[in-house]
Amino acid sequence: MAANRSSQKRAYQRRQVANMYLAGRSQLDIATELNISRSTVSRDLKWLTEQWLTESRVDFDEARARELARINRLELEYWDAWQKSCEDYKEQEIQSSEKPDSKVLVKVAKTQKQNGEPRFLDGVQWCIEQRCKLLGLHHKERLAVELTGENGGPIKSQHAEVHIYLPDNGRRDEQRDN
Repeated sequence: MAANRSSQKRAYQRRQVANMYLAGRSQLDIATELNISRSTVSRDLKWLTEQWLTESRVDFDEARARELARINRLELEYWDAWQKSCEDYKEQEIQSSEKPDSKVLVKVAKTQKQNGEPRFLDGVQWCIEQRCKLLGLHHKERLAVELTGENGGPIKSQHAEVHIYLPDNGRRDEQRDN
């Protein structure tokens, strides 16, 4: 029971340290107000930082996995809808023909070719783009810059040649091309 109370007290103290730290208080201020040593505050902050990092990684990975699962499910629905939109459309109609002595009902089946609904493929493409963004596989748009010189012509390069002669064995010889 004493160990449980001690761990509860420790957890409460860490929550207080965290709240004060996140409010911008210094370690010395926190230690003074809570009547604990500055090294205890430092250890608590180290522990809290590790916990925050661990929790943020897990939550981010879980959120990414959840969103990927949603995108995958949606993409499958788009593919199913695409397949159905490509199937032949079959319609049955009942027609009646009357003869002088009887009435006859005739079932007429009509089949119409389908080419598929392109909006379902747009949905598939959207799912692929979102998945690539989530996984960091998207390519940033690249700007193509075309440099031109005077009057739209080619850029002319102007440069001067400089020759530097390094001295051998400590001699100070310098030669320049004029």
